[in-house]
Amino acid sequence: MISASPIALSEVTARPLAAGLRYWLSKRSADGQPPRRQDIDPIEIPSVLPYIELTDVIDEGADLRFRLVGTHLVDIDSVNPTGQYLSNFFQVPSYRRYQFQLYRHVIENRVPLYSRSVMPLVESNSIFRTERLYCPLVDDRGIVDCIINFQICKGLEAGTVTLEMAYDPTRGEGMVAEIDTSADQLPR
Repeated sequence: MISASPIALSEVTARPLAAGLRYWLSKRSADGQPPRRQDIDPIEIPSVLPYIELTDVIDEGADLRFRLVGTHLVDIDSVNPTGQYLSNFFQVPSYRRYQFQLYRHVIENRVPLYSRSVMPLVESNSIFRTERLYCPLVDDRGIVDCIINFQICKGLEAGTVTLEMAYDPTRGEGMVAEIDTSADQLPR
């Protein structure tokens, strides 16, 4: 399990993530419930398309399947995981566990989750930073059946080190936080 403290909407400042969050907020139901998958059309947010992942929830989170993966993420990892299952895609056990924990938190709590990782890359003597925003999408019964993820990576050249190689929970720093959606204060 992960521990996620709440943060304000205004703390999501990376443009693709802030734009994605604004879009997700605009699609919520009148009573503030997460949008349904059919309410989301990535074509409506073209500036964010390279940074999007749509991930199907399988068996209430027992596994996940990548439905759509943006070009920014494909370019960084030098592989397109579209159609693959999370359980088979990530080979590094610590990274696979971390990803499952993030997704399952969103599935169980039905709230957007922000994650930031900053870590040294010894291999290239540089710093890698990734920011992720996971937003739940629900079916007609209100059960999370898909997650739209907005992710931006900096400091990692395409093809040099994969995202899962870069993530090592024993080095660097990271944070995970739930987005407080009670106030609509987002940077433009």
